[in-house]
Amino acid sequence: MTTDETVAVTHTYPPRAFLAVANPIVRALATSPLHRLVKDYMVLHVTGRKTGKDYAVPVAGHEIDDTLTVLTSAGWRRNLRDNPTIEVTRKGLRGPMQATLVEDADEVAQGVAKKVEELGVRGAKQIRVTINVDRTPTMDEYREAARRDGMALVRLTPHT
Repeated sequence: MTTDETVAVTHTYPPRAFLAVANPIVRALATSPLHRLVKDYMVLHVTGRKTGKDYAVPVAGHEIDDTLTVLTSAGWRRNLRDNPTIEVTRKGLRGPMQATLVEDADEVAQGVAKKVEELGVRGAKQIRVTINVDRTPTMDEYREAARRDGMALVRLTPHT
């Protein structure tokens, strides 16, 4: 890619300093009676695959193909490879869910493209996706972003 070419799609991760302040606040609100203040957020309770340590990860949830889904590039997702049964606090209620980690760039690209189509270019910021071109990105451009930015989907379904 030359310097004159624009990357069509980017996925950004908030700065660590911001997360250090925001995550405890979102975590506290999402698990409290005030959960309506952070209505799109929930807390995933995951166990570290190497350490066995419990983590409470605040994330934004979105419906993609009628499935509650998290779009992330964060490292915590790797914990789901070995232990996909997790607890989720959503709308103030905590319960078991099955997390399916999707790291295949084609599948991630399709999910992101569907959500961007639903939200529109400006609304894509809700999932921390930026469209940097004045047209609809191609599936190849979504796929490139998924690979380059390390995007993954976590699909959450009720644990049976």
